[in-house]
Amino acid sequence: MGPYIFECGFSIVALSFFILTFCETGVSAILVLCIAAGFFAVSISGWQINHYDLSARYAGILVSVTSAFGTLGAIAVPLVTGELTKDRTLDGWDDIFYVTMAIFLFSALVFVIFGSGNEQPWARPPSNIKLVQKIDPLARKPYKTFVQQKSADTKDILQAESIDGKAQQKDDKIHELVDRLTEQLSAEEIKKDS
Repeated sequence: MGPYIFECGFSIVALSFFILTFCETGVSAILVLCIAAGFFAVSISGWQINHYDLSARYAGILVSVTSAFGTLGAIAVPLVTGELTKDRTLDGWDDIFYVTMAIFLFSALVFVIFGSGNEQPWARPPSNIKLVQKIDPLARKPYKTFVQQKSADTKDILQAESIDGKAQQKDDKIHELVDRLTEQLSAEEIKKDS
């Protein structure tokens, strides 16, 4: 219900653009545009957050798709504005405000009719598929071997042995064992779940 309430902002923005066609002074036009911008900000709480309501998992993809369509509109605006204001009259600007009003009303109507704030069925993976993440904690950095030696004054000093052929073989063996263990654990989890 929340997104629908915020979408009322689109209707008020459309009304503001209709009122803008009757403004005679610059001050009144700026006041009406400020009201339109304020209610557009309110409407953002409806449609922009709706991506996360539909699918938190795929919200990034949804945002990119809707932003792509928004960018197409942003490309069209200067072209349409240039075409409607060729004569450099106020009537051309009235037409622009009417088109803007129609776009906002159409958007609000589409959202009210087809919009949903419920999580969609495609938002979750199928229940018969188990997602297993393979984590290899050893893959990021090779282990270094430390050798403890006694110095002349009997203090313990830890020295890092340089990674030579033997140390590299140890690292490779450790990685191999961890990979094998991870695969066995994953296989056991899948067997247990099925």
